[in-house]
Amino acid sequence: MAMTSRRYDAIDEKVAVEIKRLRKRHPKIGHEGLMNALAQSGIRVDEAQLKRFLKSRKLEPEAPGRKTWGHIGAGYAWWGILADGTPGCGGIDAGDGGDCD
Repeated sequence: MAMTSRRYDAIDEKVAVEIKRLRKRHPKIGHEGLMNALAQSGIRVDEAQLKRFLKSRKLEPEAPGRKTWGHIGAGYAWWGILADGTPGCGGIDAGDGGDCD
């Protein structure tokens, strides 16, 4: 039984340009997604070599953004207390006839 060796493209200037183009177009894609995108372009690279390349060129994916909680930013929290600590109208106690009259 003969084993076939996997062939990878070297990360030369041409491949580096394609990696940078894909990274710019898809800044949050991880290395596996990047490998898939490269494969669709007919480029196969070694996973470890790609990781080293991305790290050395500071081309790692952007960190996911922090979630913002719009209801807190709007001045009140979900439990019906305003950001300044006073009771608000809404949240769990909405409709109880509190100070919202």
